[in-house]
Amino acid sequence: MVKTVSTALSVTRVLALRLVGIVLSFAATFGVAFLFGATTATDAFFLVRRTIGSWTLLADSFSEAIFVPDLVAKGRETSLRHVLDGTLRLERRFLAVGLVFAVLLLVFPQFIVGLIAPGLDPATGKKAAQFFAIVAISLPLILSTSLIGATLQSLRLFSLPVAARLLPRVLILLALLTVPFGGGISWVVVGLLVGHVLTAVVIYRARSKLMREAELTEAVADTAPNPARFADTRNRVIATIALSLYFLLSTLSESYFASFLAVGTITALSLGQRISTIATVEVVKSILSVNYTDFSELAVASPTPAQAEALRASIAQAIRLALFCVAPLALGLAALSEPVSLVLLANGNFAPDSALLVASFIVYFSISTVVNTPASILDAVILSSRAQPIARHYVITSAVALSIRIAICMLLLPVMGVAAIGLAAIAGPLVFLVFNAVRVRGIVGPVLDPDQTRHLAVIFVAAILASALSYAGYSTLFAGADTLWAIVGLGLGFGALGLVYMALCAAFRLPEALAILRKLGLSPSVARPE
Repeated sequence: MVKTVSTALSVTRVLALRLVGIVLSFAATFGVAFLFGATTATDAFFLVRRTIGSWTLLADSFSEAIFVPDLVAKGRETSLRHVLDGTLRLERRFLAVGLVFAVLLLVFPQFIVGLIAPGLDPATGKKAAQFFAIVAISLPLILSTSLIGATLQSLRLFSLPVAARLLPRVLILLALLTVPFGGGISWVVVGLLVGHVLTAVVIYRARSKLMREAELTEAVADTAPNPARFADTRNRVIATIALSLYFLLSTLSESYFASFLAVGTITALSLGQRISTIATVEVVKSILSVNYTDFSELAVASPTPAQAEALRASIAQAIRLALFCVAPLALGLAALSEPVSLVLLANGNFAPDSALLVASFIVYFSISTVVNTPASILDAVILSSRAQPIARHYVITSAVALSIRIAICMLLLPVMGVAAIGLAAIAGPLVFLVFNAVRVRGIVGPVLDPDQTRHLAVIFVAAILASALSYAGYSTLFAGADTLWAIVGLGLGFGALGLVYMALCAAFRLPEALAILRKLGLSPSVARPE
């Protein structure tokens, strides 16, 4: 019981910080769009931001996936000082790798831009190369702080790394304040760099504080290497490299194919992906950052029936909670994508046609997010597992998913345009979902019993019905309204969506909906979620 409460509280704290990040990200993204429009300069900026953002996400995910299970196990066997000393040695290697990439970006920025987005016109490519040169030094800082963040997570100190990663968004907003005084988009890129530097300062200080505490209370443990854990880690490294390469190449392929379409497509791609995924991805990351540690603590090489049952229950609860939060957000955004895009973007220097292009990306990426949510939970289960080798699984799954994404874009881009990129974004996670479900079943057995399956069906049916009613109401009452009334309509539409969704979930006794009503004092007799 204590562990369940601790997990729920940790998820709540991390989610609160990520909600702050959502607000900051929206403000920064739409501030750039409002002030600079969809131009060659903003295409260059969003290309750089997408690439650095992907680097950050991959670094954090890579470090978390590889090191959290190992650090949790090591923490059970030895002292905090021993754990920190080991990660300090790895951190230096991470810095060295990041410096190599930074030097390449500084020396060959134009060449790298040509590889990432060969369809850009020369002026946009030159501007992007200048921006990449500015932010190059952030690459080693991001890598090294990702490892420290994984260490803090393994110690169940979840909030500090999340809070520190908010600083780049804060600095972008501060840089936007210089625009009325003559500051250009280059200042925004400088703000991005300064934010990553400050993030590193905060995380390094947290690590130093832990080191001082360990020195005062503990001696370095003299422990022999654990061959079984070393094999697990090596296997996990290969799997995570394959997974990271898939995500990196998928992101680069989107920019690559978008560069062959009209000017402003990369900007629309970046905005559409950010609008449709930022809230949902932050919810999933909040759940995963805590549950991955829990999965690692529950993972053993040969689980007893009771241990396997506990792990299955934890997996099912994580999937249900994630989809309970993600499905209505994602499907609601897809249903109201056009008015959302027009209200948020069709002002200032951003043209209405460009806003509608953003809306089309929102639809595809919203659906992709729904598919990717359970696939991500299952990724965490597989990567934390010690039951069987996983490297082969991720090499094959990543290769198949990436090949399908690229094939869809190559075949359909000439005839379908942006829809080809959107369909590819749905196909990749779908491959992972199918392959991961088969693998997890082999590790712990069937995860979803009839009750769990019914709960998921309730979530999807309720989200679809609520989104359809919200769309119908907006189209009937607010179609063609001016900006002010459109904002009112969207507020009412999303409010109605939430109420209908909660009512349907509660009517079918979904545990999460009943728990929320209980917290609000509207249903005091119901039980807590399973």
